[in-house]
Amino acid sequence: MSGYEALVIVHVVMAAAWLGGGIVFTALAFWAWGSRDPAKVVALSEAGDYAGTRVFAPAAILLLASGAWAVHEGNWEYGDAWVSIGFAGWVIGLVIALAWHVSEGRRIRAAVAEGGADGPRARSLARAGLAVGIAEVIMLIVVVWAMVAKPGA
Repeated sequence: MSGYEALVIVHVVMAAAWLGGGIVFTALAFWAWGSRDPAKVVALSEAGDYAGTRVFAPAAILLLASGAWAVHEGNWEYGDAWVSIGFAGWVIGLVIALAWHVSEGRRIRAAVAEGGADGPRARSLARAGLAVGIAEVIMLIVVVWAMVAKPGA
């Protein structure tokens, strides 16, 4: 196996972790919020905090590093459309993580403690969180399409 192939394997596995984790967490959010069970909602928010620092953040860093290195090793160009789409997706994912996911768990737990999983603040957070989760998954699917189809290559 060449160094390029190893980099692509790392890149694909990290992308699968990010996209697969996003799909699973979005599905679990529908389940937890749909149950209206405060314990499930709080447990999911705690699991999100845990996975964010131990799975998603390391995966995102390794994804970027292995992708950039693979572009170099594979004699691709950073200006290629599919590379630009991938990089833009990574940046958007970082912004979503920093602007939403980093503090989402605390906001959810506070809202549930304040008015239960069915309270107006908690329901508002649920709607926003589900919308963010769905948008993020769609964005990641577009990035995966770009990596596979390589438009402009």
